[in-house]
Amino acid sequence: MQRIVVKVGTNTLRAQKGVDEGYIENLCGQIAWAMREKRLQVILVSSGAIGLGKKMLGISEEINSIAYRQAAASIGQPFLMQTYRSTFERHGILTAQLLFSRSAFNERKSFLALRTNLETLLGAQNVLPICNGNDSVSTSEIDEGFGDNDILSALLASKIDADLLVLLSDIDGVYTDNPKTDKDAKKIDRINSLSAFDWEAAKSTNNKYAVGGMRSKLEAASLASRAQCDTIIADGRAEAVLKRIMQGESIGTRILSEKRISSRKRWILQSIAQGHLTVDGGAIDAIKAKKSLLPSGLKAVEGEFPAGAVLAVNDQAKLVTVLSSSELRSVLGRHSETIAENLGNNKKLIARPSDIVFY
Repeated sequence: MQRIVVKVGTNTLRAQKGVDEGYIENLCGQIAWAMREKRLQVILVSSGAIGLGKKMLGISEEINSIAYRQAAASIGQPFLMQTYRSTFERHGILTAQLLFSRSAFNERKSFLALRTNLETLLGAQNVLPICNGNDSVSTSEIDEGFGDNDILSALLASKIDADLLVLLSDIDGVYTDNPKTDKDAKKIDRINSLSAFDWEAAKSTNNKYAVGGMRSKLEAASLASRAQCDTIIADGRAEAVLKRIMQGESIGTRILSEKRISSRKRWILQSIAQGHLTVDGGAIDAIKAKKSLLPSGLKAVEGEFPAGAVLAVNDQAKLVTVLSSSELRSVLGRHSETIAENLGNNKKLIARPSDIVFY
């Protein structure tokens, strides 16, 4: 194992008044140990900015206003980073702050630029990238884009081809049901395949300080899995939890990865679709057989988007379109031979097989 992404959630960091600096000191010490003793390259994804900002503002109730959540994040994020920076400095480690919006992962050019930036930081000696969602400027991303940074951590793990994603939470793993309401719920030590897992057992949290529940953690594990990256969901407050994981101890729930798919196909799957196509059964059969998607099978186009956008197809697949939304509507249901004069020979198809990925 060479690279790991460690994500720590809001509830794990939170103390009665702000963040638990004693916990952060302990966590930083474990990460420093992993970097020095195990020679691991580590990315830390830390939640907590909004919750910390609320505490500093003296707000205890739930904030529903996006503007107030942005304000809380703006206040909490600098303090959170200063706490990390001063703590890691005592271990001889420099910290780099990276704030992400969901759109950064949707555009191919920015996706590749972010990967280069992360690779450069990871290649530097004694440097730790600390990442968070850019909640001070985000809108819907605060509530649904990253799920208390679970999804962000998985996207980063996929981006850098990490070997392991560790999600440190306030629960010690995945259970057969919600252990807070069902005393007979049993912890699952190992999940071999998420495709066969009963996702209904993963209930969303009702905690007012966090927006990520077990479902978002399983969705994160599913994203990481496609990059051949295992995921461990564990109690962040367990004694020396990271050290024990790095030493091979079985802690929490380990979710095994699937076969790796290419970086480009991962980007397609991970991008939020800018539009939706409805195609007929023959077209679905064709693209399942690794053939191009042609206009003749197109039934409907939803959304406005340029050529090169990522689209959903029948809620079964995603693709990168060769044609814009206006071009697609102009060739709806037409055979390729009849559109060459209008759009050109290089635009006879909607998407090539290499740019189509099924969920």
